[in-house]
Amino acid sequence: MSGAVGVKQPAFDQMVARFTAACGQVEQCAQALQWELSQAQLPVGPATRLRGMAGRMRAEASDLRRRQAILQHLQATTAYVPQWTPTGTLWDLPDDIRALQAGMDGGKAAELAKKAAQGDAKALSQLQKYGAQAGDPNFAKALLLGLGAKGVIELYLLPGSAPAIRRVVAPRGTGCGFHRAADHGSGGLAAWFPTT
Repeated sequence: MSGAVGVKQPAFDQMVARFTAACGQVEQCAQALQWELSQAQLPVGPATRLRGMAGRMRAEASDLRRRQAILQHLQATTAYVPQWTPTGTLWDLPDDIRALQAGMDGGKAAELAKKAAQGDAKALSQLQKYGAQAGDPNFAKALLLGLGAKGVIELYLLPGSAPAIRRVVAPRGTGCGFHRAADHGSGGLAAWFPTT
């Protein structure tokens, strides 16, 4: 997803828990320091600065918990496809809920495209509802990850309802180039790549 950060689980959940706990410890330290400085009749400026840092940490902890909730939503959604790497599963964690929704819609569209390719008219009808999102990079990435390279090529080689599927998978004007090969027949490998 554009504007996303990749995170691994359960490491992300553990980091959020540790950071949230550290916020409370810094706040307690600031209170204790202020009390000690007051008892010694010294300026409390250091305690005030520490309390300000604790406030900034709380704001960051709140943002991390918001992202954690988004990630938990992603994990519960079968339409979203994480990236598998040699070091573990990487979840794209968007800043924006709209980016998350576009990614989930792309995953759903991939499943519908597979069903539509098998002749499922209902899936084809539902897939066409996603046509307006085809230019969204978050939607496109999730769609292509869901289809895989083989799935994309198979969709372009389909006769019949394939043009309706293609309008969602790679509409004209996106620079994909696949529609030229589909429109003009298989003209060799060069036909599958854009000329621009």
